[in-house]
Amino acid sequence: MTASFTLEGIIPAAYGRSFRAMRALGPATAIAFVILLAGDGAEALMRHENDVPAVTRWWLLLHAAVFVLVAPYKVRLYEVMWDVGPPSIPKPGARRRAILNVVALDLLLLLVGAAWAWLWSLHGQLGIPTFVLVGLLVPSWWIRTRLTLVGPVLALAALPLTLSDAISATRGHFWDITFAGLRVFVVLVPVILAIVLATLWLQTTVVKSAFLKPILLSPIGFLSLAVNIALQAELWRRMGLPFASKAERLPD
Repeated sequence: MTASFTLEGIIPAAYGRSFRAMRALGPATAIAFVILLAGDGAEALMRHENDVPAVTRWWLLLHAAVFVLVAPYKVRLYEVMWDVGPPSIPKPGARRRAILNVVALDLLLLLVGAAWAWLWSLHGQLGIPTFVLVGLLVPSWWIRTRLTLVGPVLALAALPLTLSDAISATRGHFWDITFAGLRVFVVLVPVILAIVLATLWLQTTVVKSAFLKPILLSPIGFLSLAVNIALQAELWRRMGLPFASKAERLPD
């Protein structure tokens, strides 16, 4: 990062960028939200009145399917937030590769998280001490911070950086990236708590439905998706990394 790197104003910048991008994509935003809502509803139905483990084969397949269906929208979010439109894509296969790259990254992070959750649920039976699993979170988060800027490079062929460049740019800035994420996403914590309390109250006094929780929480999950990409864009800008210039774009 450059010496002038600062987190000042990153909260309104990230949320403003995410709302502008979602509004700019219009119908695509609505379609992606419906896909996410359907996935959350399917998971709620799967777990309703069933004592199922946190991680199952069907849970993994469900989340993988959602990732695949939402990936084109995530690529468009990257294009909008980095001001790189579809004209920058030189070949028809480039967008398909970008989507596959985004899916591959999402699946990698999903599998790592699922593996940890599976070990946590069975650590007593496997004889794994709790402190070992908790300790694994530290290197896991360190790796996650190093991959923070990999997404845009995978999604945008017009960016003049390689994966190695994106990873190297985060070297030595574990706490900067961690605090940036905490500052941006802590804003959602009171909202999530309020929704959880409202869900519990509605389920006990008004209506008992497995779909109530996903209906109320899915908007937060969808907003988090866009805000996460906006946070990457803000870190990218504040680190002084190059955006694709308009001169690099190819005509329609």
